[in-house]
Amino acid sequence: MSGQEVYDWSDNCFDFYSETAVKHFMNPVNSGRLDNANGRGCTTSSSIEDFLEISLQFDEETGLVVDARFRAVGSPAAMACCSVLTQLVLGKTPDELDKFESTDVTDALGGLPVRKMYCAELCLVALSAAVEDYRQRQRMQAPGTSDDVAFSKAPTDRFADA
Repeated sequence: MSGQEVYDWSDNCFDFYSETAVKHFMNPVNSGRLDNANGRGCTTSSSIEDFLEISLQFDEETGLVVDARFRAVGSPAAMACCSVLTQLVLGKTPDELDKFESTDVTDALGGLPVRKMYCAELCLVALSAAVEDYRQRQRMQAPGTSDDVAFSKAPTDRFADA
């Protein structure tokens, strides 16, 4: 017996989550490391102690996401967000991934409590970093480029907007 069969769901904190969200954090999909990823991004929240890593594999010819995985340490809501995000990104281009919003994640989960909405935002930060990692790798492999890393902003300008 797994324990889930005898667990009483009626009187606990899971009452604040949709059935879809509970399924994703009790049995997350696409969890683990993606060894052949060509886009990887991570983020942490030091105040909440969440760590999220999103790994993407883009098809070399089409540029579409063909596989996605995540690793997460932290709240069950963060795991659920990452789990559903790895399903949402399949078949998307980097430009389409840039347009993802936290409501895409929360809607796919059937909503989240207001105090857990930050989890969807954290997932998108990791997703954005994975897409940027993929783009950097593509620029480095393009013919005629040097071995120097091409940043989207000059290193000295990275904190100019802060």
